[in-house]
Amino acid sequence: MMSQLFLLIPTGRWLLLGLLLGLTAASGWAQPCPLQLDSLSSGTYPSDCLLTFADSTGQLTPRQLDLSQFKPVGTTQPNFGTDGLTHWLTFTCQNAAKQAHQFVLEVDIVYADEMSFYVLDGQRISYQIEHDSWHVPLWKRSIPSRYFAFPLNLTPGQTVRVLLRAQEEGGTLITPIHIWERSAYELYYSTETNILILPAIILLFLTVVGLGVFIVSRNLIWLFYAVHAFGTAVYNLNIEGVLAHYLPDPFNTIKGYALGVSLSYMANLLFTQQYVYKRLPKPIGWLRWATYGLIGVQATWFLYLLVMPFQDHTADVALLITGITAAFMLMYLLTCLAKGSDEARIYLLAIAPFLLIVLVRVLDSAGILETQDWHYYLRYYAPLFEIIVLGIGATRQLIHEREATLIQLGNTQKEVILTQETERRRIAQDLHDDVGTSLLALRGKLPPASEEAYELINQIIANVRTVSHNLMPDELTMLGLGGALAETAERLGAASGIRFLFVSAGEVIPLPQVKELAIYRAVLELMHNVVRHSGATEAVVQLVYHPDGLNIMVEDNGHGFGNHKADSASGIGLKNVASRTEWLGGRMAIDTSVRGTTIRLDVPYT
Repeated sequence: MMSQLFLLIPTGRWLLLGLLLGLTAASGWAQPCPLQLDSLSSGTYPSDCLLTFADSTGQLTPRQLDLSQFKPVGTTQPNFGTDGLTHWLTFTCQNAAKQAHQFVLEVDIVYADEMSFYVLDGQRISYQIEHDSWHVPLWKRSIPSRYFAFPLNLTPGQTVRVLLRAQEEGGTLITPIHIWERSAYELYYSTETNILILPAIILLFLTVVGLGVFIVSRNLIWLFYAVHAFGTAVYNLNIEGVLAHYLPDPFNTIKGYALGVSLSYMANLLFTQQYVYKRLPKPIGWLRWATYGLIGVQATWFLYLLVMPFQDHTADVALLITGITAAFMLMYLLTCLAKGSDEARIYLLAIAPFLLIVLVRVLDSAGILETQDWHYYLRYYAPLFEIIVLGIGATRQLIHEREATLIQLGNTQKEVILTQETERRRIAQDLHDDVGTSLLALRGKLPPASEEAYELINQIIANVRTVSHNLMPDELTMLGLGGALAETAERLGAASGIRFLFVSAGEVIPLPQVKELAIYRAVLELMHNVVRHSGATEAVVQLVYHPDGLNIMVEDNGHGFGNHKADSASGIGLKNVASRTEWLGGRMAIDTSVRGTTIRLDVPYT
C-alpha cells in the first residue's frame, strides 16, 4: 500500500529530568515559559518551551543534567532519527487555574525501548516514572494507553519542570508531546482509537471476503487482494500499538509494521499483474520482468525480517524499499495508462488519496500549507480507500469475465443445438429416402401368402416414419409450436394409452425458428418421460403466452421420482431439457411427489 511509505517508528529508553527551577535563570535561558495550563487544555503542545539534549553516554540522571546544553526544538514533532542515542526533553508549565487539575502528558508514539518521566517542583523530584517501554503491558502503565501517557497533577498556580528521557535502538525516534486535561484526554483517546482502528477492522473484513471469493471463484486475483488487505491491516494495527500488546512474535514487535508493508506490497504487485497487466492490448516485456524482480526483492526482504533482529538501519532500509516500490508502482500505472488501460485508470483513482498525502507533505515542507489533523488520519484511510476501490474494480472485472463466459457458453450451446438439428435432419432424410424406400421395395417382393411378414414390414415402415417424423417434425413449420405440440400429444396419447390434454392460452407470440425447435424438443422429451417412466394415466401440457415470456408446464398423475426430490431428476433426458432451457435464457423448476410430477419451463421472448 502506497501510503505506507510514511511510516515512522518511535522508541525510547531513559527519559529525562533534571534540575531545579532556579537553574533556569542561572543557566542564562530566555524562554517564553512556563507553559500555561488550565481546564481547557486539549492537546496543548509546548513548542515554544521545549528544549532537547542528546546524551551520548546514556548514563546521565536528572540531577546530572546541565540545562545550558539544552537547545530549542523549533518543531512540533522532534525527530531524532535512528541514531540510537538517549535524548532528553524539558519544559516548564504552570497551572493557571484557581483550582487543582489533573493533566496528562502524552508522547504520541508506540515504540520506544525506554521512556522515563520526571516532574521537578523546585529542587525536588515530586513524581517520576522510570523505565517505561513498549514492552510494558497496558494494565501495568500509570495510564492505560497504547502511547506513552503520564499523569501531571498540579495545584492552583503551581509551576513545575517536566523532563523526559527517550531512547530507541531499533527504529526512528519521534517525540510529539501533547498535554491534556485528564477528562479531555480520556475522550480524545477513546475517539482516536475508534477512528484509527476502524480502517484495520474493515480491512480484516475485506480479507475474509477476498478469501471467500477466491475459494468460490478459484481466481488468484482475489487471493492476492485478500493478502494485500491483510498486510495493510497488520501495518495499521502495528503502528497503532495494538499488535504490540495482543499478538506473539514477530508481529508484536517493532518490525511488525515492516512485515505488514512487505507482505502487502508483494500481494499488491501480484494483484496488479492479474488486474492490469493481463488486460493490456499488447504485453510490455520489460515491465513484467521488472515487476517480478521487485516481487523477489520484497520476498527476500520479508524473509530477512522474519529471521533477523530489527536493527538501527532496518527502518531506513524498509523505508527505502517501500519508497522504491511505491515509485515503481506509480510508473507502472502511468505506463499502462498510456497504453489505454482502463484498469490502470481505476487503480490511479484508488491511490488518489495517497497522492494527496504526498502533495500535502511537499507543501508542508515548503511552508505553504500547515499540516492538519485530517492529514494525519488520511494516511490510515487512504489504504482503505485504495483497497475498497480495487475490490470494486476486481468485482467489475469478475462480472465482465463471467458475462463473456456466459456469452461464449451460449454461443457454444447454440452451435451444439444447431449441429444436432442438422444431424437430425440428415438422419431423418436418410431414414425416409433410403431405409423407407428399401423397406417398400422389400414388401413388394414378398409372396402374397406372407401375411405375417407383410404386417411386420408395415410395422417397421410405420416405426421408421415415426422416428423420421420425430427427428424432423414438418408440422412445426406448418402448424407452429402450439399446433405441433397438440398433434404430438394426441399421437402419444393414442400410442401409449395415457390421456394427454393440451392447453394453449394467451396471444401467440411467434419465436425464431431455432428457439421454437429447442422448445419443441424439450417438451417432447418431457412427454416421452411421462410415457416411459411416470406410470401416469393422465397428463396435461400447457403453453401460456405471457407479455414478458412463455410458460410451459407438463403435469402428470404418476408416482413421481423415487425420493420425491427434484434433484433426483438426473437422467440424460432431463439434463438435455435443462441445457436447452438454459440456452434459451429460461429456468426449469421441478415439483414431484407420490401424487405426480410437475415440470415448469419459463422462457423469455428475447
